[in-house]
Amino acid sequence: MTERPRPPWLEKLRDPHWRWLRVPLGAALIAGGVFGFLPLVGFWMIPLGLSVLALDFPAAGKANHWIGRKSRGVAGWLRRRGLLRRAKSE
Repeated sequence: MTERPRPPWLEKLRDPHWRWLRVPLGAALIAGGVFGFLPLVGFWMIPLGLSVLALDFPAAGKANHWIGRKSRGVAGWLRRRGLLRRAKSE
């Protein structure tokens, strides 16, 4: 499987000179994710914010990895009980 090319703006955001933007952006995404029950914002913002912060803070990467593992475990548990269907592959 080949890796999809990243958009140029994402490559620019990964540049070390853009840390001044990444840290507030990641914090804002996490703060918005806390209010995930509201329209327009959602719980999806928490892992995205952690992914942005993981470029500068290794602890955020570990937290993001932990959330990913737990969400896959919950999805498997729901699938085994027939409460969640497997996504159709394209």
